[in-house]
Amino acid sequence: MAFLFARKANDSLASLVKKLEDITAANEDMHTVVNFIGLEQGEVAKFGKTHGIKHAALTITDEKNAQRFKVAPEAELTVMHYGNKKVAANHAVAPGELDEAKIKAIVNSTKTILPAKK
Repeated sequence: MAFLFARKANDSLASLVKKLEDITAANEDMHTVVNFIGLEQGEVAKFGKTHGIKHAALTITDEKNAQRFKVAPEAELTVMHYGNKKVAANHAVAPGELDEAKIKAIVNSTKTILPAKK
């Protein structure tokens, strides 16, 4: 499962979510959940509709709940890949630093939670 905690809904985040959605659609064991910290429901709905998000759950949370998951308070985005009852990969991205290289690293780390191909 990919858990994302995002403080902004922007095009860079949409690019990442779309790539994770491709993996989610191809792997029944993979789920993607984007938790927007402090955003309004309307903003989240607009993000999903604008970017055609179909296979990722989009939710709203608050800072207190984000702290429960040990989300880095200074990060604009935190991505946790969770599998086998543990966090297998954790990415904290500073504001404005979600670029193609970081997106690629996050996407590649999904291998840590997907079952080995037979």
